[in-house]
Amino acid sequence: MPYWPVGWLINRYLERIIGARFEHIAPVNTLAQASCPILLVHGLQDDIVPVADARSIWKNRSATDATLIECRGTHEAFEDQEAITHQIMTFLKPVVRMPA
Repeated sequence: MPYWPVGWLINRYLERIIGARFEHIAPVNTLAQASCPILLVHGLQDDIVPVADARSIWKNRSATDATLIECRGTHEAFEDQEAITHQIMTFLKPVVRMPA
């Protein structure tokens, strides 16, 4: 489907439904406003959302406590699930009360 005019019209319709412009709610523009720790996990071989986008979001974190984990994998799956799970649990341990 061509972006102009169909995709453009769909985006304007969705913005109207959600009550916000995409550029106002995009993570690259809003991450710095977060008041809690943020974890971004991104696959290095993601061909849908390039890793450069995750890096750009992370760079705009300002003083926000944000962590970016880059790992081998695509948009749908990471290669070393055990290692990623360990990194996620390490991130969560100090910020979430985990049952003993």
